[in-house]
Amino acid sequence: MKRMTFILIILGFAVMLNGQQKSFETFISEAQDLKTKRQFQEAVDLLLEAVEIYPNESNVHLQLGLAWGDLAQQAGETNDMMLAMKGVNEAFAEFEKAVQLDPDHFEAHLNYGAYGVNVPALFGKLDQGVLHLEKAASLLEKIFPDGNPEVSGVIYRFLGQGYQMQERLEEARTAWEKVLEFTPDNENGLAAQEGLENLKQGKANAEVQKPESKQESPEIVVIKQKIEKSQGDFQLHLALGKTYMEEKHWADAQQALKQAIRIDPNSIEAQRLLVNAIGQDAVLGYDERIYEDQELRTNLAFEVIRQMERLLELDPHNPEYQLEYGLMCTYMPFFVQKIDQGLDLLESLANDSSLPDSIRTEALYGLGFGLRKKGTAIWMQLVQNYPKTEDAQLVYEEYGLREHGKEQLSIHGEKVLVTFHLGFQDEIEPQTAVWVEDASGRFVKTLYVSGFSGFAKEKQVNLPIWANNSRFETDGTTGASIDWGKHNYTWNLKDHDEKRVPSGLYKITVETSWWPSMTYGRVSADIHVGNTSDEKIVESGPPIPLLHVQYIK
Repeated sequence: MKRMTFILIILGFAVMLNGQQKSFETFISEAQDLKTKRQFQEAVDLLLEAVEIYPNESNVHLQLGLAWGDLAQQAGETNDMMLAMKGVNEAFAEFEKAVQLDPDHFEAHLNYGAYGVNVPALFGKLDQGVLHLEKAASLLEKIFPDGNPEVSGVIYRFLGQGYQMQERLEEARTAWEKVLEFTPDNENGLAAQEGLENLKQGKANAEVQKPESKQESPEIVVIKQKIEKSQGDFQLHLALGKTYMEEKHWADAQQALKQAIRIDPNSIEAQRLLVNAIGQDAVLGYDERIYEDQELRTNLAFEVIRQMERLLELDPHNPEYQLEYGLMCTYMPFFVQKIDQGLDLLESLANDSSLPDSIRTEALYGLGFGLRKKGTAIWMQLVQNYPKTEDAQLVYEEYGLREHGKEQLSIHGEKVLVTFHLGFQDEIEPQTAVWVEDASGRFVKTLYVSGFSGFAKEKQVNLPIWANNSRFETDGTTGASIDWGKHNYTWNLKDHDEKRVPSGLYKITVETSWWPSMTYGRVSADIHVGNTSDEKIVESGPPIPLLHVQYIK
């Protein structure tokens, strides 16, 4: 009897809880109220709770995706790039879940598509975005039997945008012309008119400005002539890609290999070569292409990951490919967000006694590298969020004065030696500039500037003082990004025109900007150039704890 009473009490309690449980519509309504107040994190948290209770309700996943998108935008406004990246990826995941639960979910398709064609290329969502917009367009008649010009205008506006980005120009034209049929006078109509004008202008420019013919090797010319007669020949496109790689033309090799893969999507050889070509392109460092496309190297990082994942789909049990993918995920910048996946794979390989020691030891090294990298990221959060605390100072001390590099004494005779320490480390190497000004503040010469800042110039300014003073005069001193530790540069007492400077007072400045922590540092030292040697030491504390300048007569 007591047992029966206990069961009845439990059942009664469960019924009471069920009666108090909020409906998913209530969750959505409360989340909308939070979003109106710009409390996007709270809206996400509330809808995550709703998803736990209603995991099979597609509308909850849709609303959670929209909340993640709003949070990502807010994070971008405050330069919290980690949260912004996470928010965008989570938004796509929730839209995808909504579509899985309801394949004809119009709003989920529309929002996935709109996000897909508007987020940066590094997310790799363009092609999927266009497909979802096409699905949304196919559902228009079902959802709106009497028509809805406003919604139709939105869909075809973004379809036109996506088609243009895919270089499907005629389809872009058709989509934008449909927008003008539906909503010629609102913002979608204006965007469509602008798109059509751009297409017209692009065609006119192409007719007027014919591209300069590129010098090709005899081997390339012969293969291309054969391809003209046999466009669908896989082996010819593969041979073209290989030849470009032999000549170290990595971008051309990628195009040729992608065409080969379109013909034979299951070719492991072509996929392997494509991964290599993208990887070689990525390690070239910054060059003139950055001026036109500041996202070039970011996009390469995501592209090589995607293509490596495709290679693993084709050959999933190859331990060498698994190792390469694990290391790639671990070494990639934080925004790729693959480090945990890479660490799991490397740990699995390291513990697999059936594999050769060469694979296991390399996996162990990568595992250690990745764990250290994650530890650094935690320290950076501490410094970014609590910069004035004693514990933040301990982080700076850990990255304090460490001896890295050697004195650059290759210039004999009269010179100025510049030595400084970068006492901080972030997720990726900082942008740094070292330059000289005279006593009046006039720019004299850049001694060093990081590759991105040197090539991107005014397109994306990370070092505002150097940019303003130098007007992006690099004097050929653009180089690979430097990181934590000691660095040495030599000034030969010449200006940016290679003319000998007169005796007098000069100022050496080091400016550095770290990302994503947004840590910034700048330190300067005055030095007399003339009759006698001079020396200045500036100890400024973090993040550039020491600048040592010596004039050697």
